[in-house]
Amino acid sequence: AGLEQALLPGVSLDTTAFYKDLSRLVVQNPAFGADPVYQNEGRGRVYGLELLVRARFGDRFFGWIAYTYQRSLRTDHPGESERRFSFDQPHLLTALGIYKWNERWTFGARFRLVSGNPYTPVLDSVYDAASDTFVPIYGAVNSGRLAAFPPFEAVREVSGRGGRLGGRRNGRLGRRRWIDHERLHA
Repeated sequence: AGLEQALLPGVSLDTTAFYKDLSRLVVQNPAFGADPVYQNEGRGRVYGLELLVRARFGDRFFGWIAYTYQRSLRTDHPGESERRFSFDQPHLLTALGIYKWNERWTFGARFRLVSGNPYTPVLDSVYDAASDTFVPIYGAVNSGRLAAFPPFEAVREVSGRGGRLGGRRNGRLGRRRWIDHERLHA
């Protein structure tokens, strides 16, 4: 379900709420070595809200800012507690702008800030002398989260006429740069 509203000339706001119920998700049989190996016992749900502000000022500038809050949760077997999906990213912020400098040059940039993915933490380990290895002791599935990461991208495009035949040519000169960060466990 969604709504769209004009805020100012050239500026609009879209809001969208969503919900999806999931059933019969494939999960591994909890009885080790039992047949069938996989079962359709999982259930889940995905829900959220997106806000999108779009702006167009004349023929030269277009841009938008979008924020999404979403959750994706699942239960693998009846009676188990709910947990995050492996790629659950609750916060997504995206800003994009495109400026047409003249008939030949266009510049654009995009910034995103995204929640880090969940992970299953290793709490401890036990030494197995028979295999001469350490066996991890895991925490709850997907109970940790990596730090947010903010990739940034800038692109410029050039177009014009050229060549002996006077044909149209287009080029994209892209430069992609990621902001340095450390992925610390949350």
